[in-house]
Amino acid sequence: MTTRSLLRPAMALLLLVLCAGTAFAQTGDSTLPAGNEWQFLITPYWWNSGIKGDIIATVEPEEGVYQQVTIPVDIGFTDMGEALKYGLSLHAEVSKGAWGGILDINYAKYAEGTETRLSYDPEVWVKSGMDLMTVDLLGSYRLQKSLNNSMIEALVGLRYSQWTPDLLFTVDGDEQQETESSSWVDPLVGMRFATNFAGEFYGSARIEIGGFGVGSDFTWGLHGIVGYRLTKMIDLDLGYRYISLDWQSEAAGVGGRGLTVVQSGLLLGVGFRF
Repeated sequence: MTTRSLLRPAMALLLLVLCAGTAFAQTGDSTLPAGNEWQFLITPYWWNSGIKGDIIATVEPEEGVYQQVTIPVDIGFTDMGEALKYGLSLHAEVSKGAWGGILDINYAKYAEGTETRLSYDPEVWVKSGMDLMTVDLLGSYRLQKSLNNSMIEALVGLRYSQWTPDLLFTVDGDEQQETESSSWVDPLVGMRFATNFAGEFYGSARIEIGGFGVGSDFTWGLHGIVGYRLTKMIDLDLGYRYISLDWQSEAAGVGGRGLTVVQSGLLLGVGFRF
């Protein structure tokens, strides 16, 4: 899938929030940060994150001989009951005036799937699972807040990623296991648009890109929600989260390892403001 085609869902989501905000935004009590008071938001949420892409690994069919293999990963929405063993997601924000900070933590453990044949000579089979964690730490600056009770923010920060594969190979009848963790840090830049809809409804769309060869080759993501303010302190959020990772180890060719995957899915969260 090309980068151009991957950007389509991000643009569609941002356009939806923009259009909805223009049509339904109203004056009145705002869910957006106001004034110079400290404001905090903590939102634990469930992210039903499917994952699709490829794992690059190395097997040893015989002593001193190495072979690089590509392992396809495809866990969709209908597979989540068995494949996603558990997950943890947390979104937190702090703001004062035009400045703020955002923390996003996502962790998922995917169980080993069915055995897949990778090659015939030598005969290589694999069962693949993994642990995958991303932590986004972003600073924000409000560029504008007046248009239809909405705001636009510039974002800059870091994404920490940690990947622990759980690969069980069977090579001509002999078992080999790969469980070594890898981690890397990417710079991120992005934008966020937020608006109040009619009544107690609100929405936001965030998009970020990064990597640029610093930690990974490239990474990007989006986070969009539509929410409802139950009380002055409690929100209910329904949204969509998308994270793309394209990383390879420094070792080139055979002996190297890599991860090129997309995590995506619906999310449901409860936010606490104070």
